Amino acid sequence: MAAPITETFDGIPLSGDGDPDDTRSFGDSPRIVNGWTINLLDADGNNAPGDGGTPSYLDVTGNAGDTVLVGPGDNALSVNGWLGVAAQAQFSATTGEEFWLESFAIVSGGMAPNAQLVGYRDGIAVASQNFEVTSSASIISTSGDEWKNIDEFRIVQQDGASDISFFIDDITVANAVQNVAPVIGNLGGDGASFIEGGTAVLLDAGGDATVVDSDSPDFDGGSIVVKITADGTPGEDVLSVRNEGSGAGQVGVSGSSVFYGADKVGDMTGGTGTNDLVISLNDQATPNVVQAILRKLIYANTNTLDPSTLIREVQISVNDGDGGSTAQTVTMNVVSVNDAPTATNLTQTVTYTEDPGSSVALNDIVVSDVDAGDTITAILTLSNPAAGSLRTGTFGSATSTYNAGTGTWAVTGSVADVNAALAAVAFTPSANWDQDVTIATRIRDAANTGPADGTITLDVTPVNDAPVVTAPSSINVTEDVLTALTGISFADVDAGGGAVTARFTVVSGTLTGTDRPGVTVTGSGTGTLTLLGSIADINGFIADSELQFQTALNSTSDVLLTVRIDDNGKTGSGGNEFYAQDLTLSVTAVNDAPVVSVPSSISVTEDVASSVTGISFSDADAGGSSVTATLSVASGTLAATSGGSVTVGGTNSAMTLTGTIANINAFIGASNVTFTTASNVTSDVTLTAGINDGGNSGSGGAQSDSDTVTLQVAAVNDAPVVTAPSSINVTEDVFTALTGISFADVDAGS
Repeated sequence: MAAPITETFDGIPLSGDGDPDDTRSFGDSPRIVNGWTINLLDADGNNAPGDGGTPSYLDVTGNAGDTVLVGPGDNALSVNGWLGVAAQAQFSATTGEEFWLESFAIVSGGMAPNAQLVGYRDGIAVASQNFEVTSSASIISTSGDEWKNIDEFRIVQQDGASDISFFIDDITVANAVQNVAPVIGNLGGDGASFIEGGTAVLLDAGGDATVVDSDSPDFDGGSIVVKITADGTPGEDVLSVRNEGSGAGQVGVSGSSVFYGADKVGDMTGGTGTNDLVISLNDQATPNVVQAILRKLIYANTNTLDPSTLIREVQISVNDGDGGSTAQTVTMNVVSVNDAPTATNLTQTVTYTEDPGSSVALNDIVVSDVDAGDTITAILTLSNPAAGSLRTGTFGSATSTYNAGTGTWAVTGSVADVNAALAAVAFTPSANWDQDVTIATRIRDAANTGPADGTITLDVTPVNDAPVVTAPSSINVTEDVLTALTGISFADVDAGGGAVTARFTVVSGTLTGTDRPGVTVTGSGTGTLTLLGSIADINGFIADSELQFQTALNSTSDVLLTVRIDDNGKTGSGGNEFYAQDLTLSVTAVNDAPVVSVPSSISVTEDVASSVTGISFSDADAGGSSVTATLSVASGTLAATSGGSVTVGGTNSAMTLTGTIANINAFIGASNVTFTTASNVTSDVTLTAGINDGGNSGSGGAQSDSDTVTLQVAAVNDAPVVTAPSSINVTEDVFTALTGISFADVDAGS
């Protein structure tokens, strides 16, 4: 194929000679003339129609109306567009080959004078210049290297007019001058690295790229195209130009405009998605300017979490606007940075009721990590290990563990396995635990990064737990002895330091106690005693022997003690809770001393056996057992004969009576004991009455008692007594003393 040649239209049959194929072409049918394809276009570049009231046509004519340039035998092309439609005349190389347009002759056919000559290459406008079309023939010559390698030119009506109409002749062309492509140095093979989440980096890693073009003083109509040719990710990659500023020698960007210093040098489009970065250059874009731009081309990645780390191949091509282009390839290494995992529900509040009967579920903690394949460690730590435990298990390749001593639950594995473990973990509270506790939450990846630690609050609603009484089945006490009741204690898991009421009840005997700090006592000295205070204070009160019991007088029967505690609603919901327990107060009997009862005196008669009555004995615990009563006098004699189940022993001055209390009392009451004064003794006599219970009954050995009573002697007048010899010798008539005769009277006195 050859480029079109200079065209004079001479030798082309004139239109109207009857040859419709060669002589006339309407606007919608391009005309082929010696390697030229000629057409009429509308303002948008579409084929203009060739029919209508004022048809468009392309005719070869011999009368161009200007005899200066067009004489006899000198043909020209008449271009006449449909008024209001045709705005451009298109002259292109039929073969597509490039040519150098030097000049052409043109005369107006009635069109508006303002026109523009536009040169195209490969469908892209690469050259243009304005001119006027007049009724006088003009030679329009091109100026600039950009006209040296085009494959099409157009004459375009300006000012919005669509009345294209002119005669054209002597289209002079030469062989296209092949443009020397620009040379890019110090760029190809460069490699740069972008750090995930970082700022954009220069594609010119060395910052020393050069651009040289031997035949293009500027790159007007050219471009810089940057494209990722391998391993790009459209949703992440961004290509652009770094905005240095507007100072001298600086590359600046404002919107889509690219500046060098204060001069706009091009317009920028694309650079994201699948769109290449294209900088369309103007006549201010000298090689030096383009070089500066290449040094400021940048790459960024919008994926701040997990970008593709494939090494991008980036092609940078420069077109000088004159048909020459060159490209270099650099690489961009995207370096992934560890991203901290995130997690939901690290801080939450979970409410439950004390002793729920099952584990308490936590709101699922869900871990996310954009770094695929990262290893995650989750740690949950109970603030008080005594509060309970955290459930463990095996999930995929991860097994959670729990240290009861430290309250620490932990699991390490993949995100999926750790999330499964976290979804299954639950809190199992200890029995009766009614205090709020917290769980510290921590999530870390293999690089020990993660979200801020959280806190799970386990908010428990307490339920009032019943108090408990601990007491022995029996407590030993001693008859009639004030005995401390120890060994009794109370417990209440949730009463804490609150005041509770402990009540002690017996049906026999009395309970005693005295207020002390922390404990208030009521009912002391009765059968019902109440203590009000904390569990600790009441337990201390009892342990210190402050609670005491004494049997009813001489009572030896075991006593039932009822111990009852009321926690007064402490603490939790559900109202007051009670607990009661019975125990036996096992009484150890103490041998009670017998008692002798005597009247103030007993009357007896001198020398007469008088009954000794009014003396009696008692013994609270002798019962039907045998005791020994003793009656003794210092003067006189006592007499009695065994009988009535009473055995008489001893002497007549110290008589013993052995038998039961009742029998002895009956024996004495029946006047079975008599006393006789010593002969003619009228002085009162003291009688000592004693008793020995022989240990009956109870501990402590034999007990005794004694008392005295006065035996008041009623005197009896005793007859006088004459004592004389049977005879007395006398001498007759001699006054003789009669001796040997005496008188006596024990009670005559003086």
